[in-house]
This record gives sequence, C-alpha cells and structure tokens, in this order.
Amino acid sequence: SASSMPTVDSGSVDVVFSGQNLEHLWIDDMIGFFLEANRVLRPGGVLVVDSPNRLAVEALGWTHGEHTIEMTADEAIQLLETAGCEAGVVRGLWNCRDQATGDWRELTAPAGDIAEVLDRSVGRRPVDDDFVWWIEAERMGAADPARLRSAVESLFARLWTERVNRAGERPGE
Repeated sequence: SASSMPTVDSGSVDVVFSGQNLEHLWIDDMIGFFLEANRVLRPGGVLVVDSPNRLAVEALGWTHGEHTIEMTADEAIQLLETAGCEAGVVRGLWNCRDQATGDWRELTAPAGDIAEVLDRSVGRRPVDDDFVWWIEAERMGAADPARLRSAVESLFARLWTERVNRAGERPGE
C-alpha cells in the first residue's frame, strides 16, 4: 500500500510519484504515505504528487465519491514540508477560472475548441485557478511524525464535513 513499502530499501529511490492518490487516503494512510516516501527516498530524491485543487472543486460543486478530502496546493506543501521535503516545482493543470473576470468557468471546454483546450492545459497561471495542482518536492531531511499527524488530523477536522456536505450539490442550487 502507499503507507507501507517494506520491500523497498531506505534511501534507495530517486523518485516517488503519487498521482491522484492523496485525496483517496484516510488519516493514517496519508501519514503513512508521507513517512514511507521520506524513508525510501534518497537524500535529494523527489516526491511528485498531484491532486484535485480544493478551491476549484468547491467553487465548481464537483465531487468524487471515493475522495476523503481535497487540498489546496498550499495545504499539500505544508504537509510535504512536515514530511521533510521542500517544494520546488508547483504547477496547475486545467485552468477553470476566467483570467479577465475572475469567474469560475465550466470544467469542460466547448467541444472542438482546440485553442481553449491548449490555453487551459498549460500551467502558466496561479495554481489556485486550476482544477489540479502538481508539486515536485525534494527530500531535504527527516519527517516530523508528530507534526505530520497533527497537520493531517487538522486538515481532516476542518475539511471533512464540508467535503461530505458538498456531495450531490450543484452550483446555484
């Protein structure tokens, strides 16, 4: 599992990639994942994570039944730092906010509009405006398990009720 990699030697991995995974983990599994990633990464190794951006999914009323909580990029960066990593590359994927008006736009682009697809795909904007964030973080030192547990539990305490209550809602209803 993501929180237990006993067959992987400590400090033996250059890159750990966790794509669209964090938002599916419960508290103990999320803590275990960050601790295991830190353990298996060599010093200077890179942990890459991506996940739906809480700011966008809340604004769009989007929900996924198998998600526990979604986070913002800043919230994920705080967890990564507590797990002994330093965020380097932070990008957004699939822009959902109109840059001129600041309004949130539909999740899908109009069919056949290649220009909009290309424009929305490139992560040049503030990551908070995009549906997904992508973070590449370098392992810098040891994780702080107690602080990590406190940070993850705090996120769940703050976000879980909102996440559950969002299920089935649609903007404007």
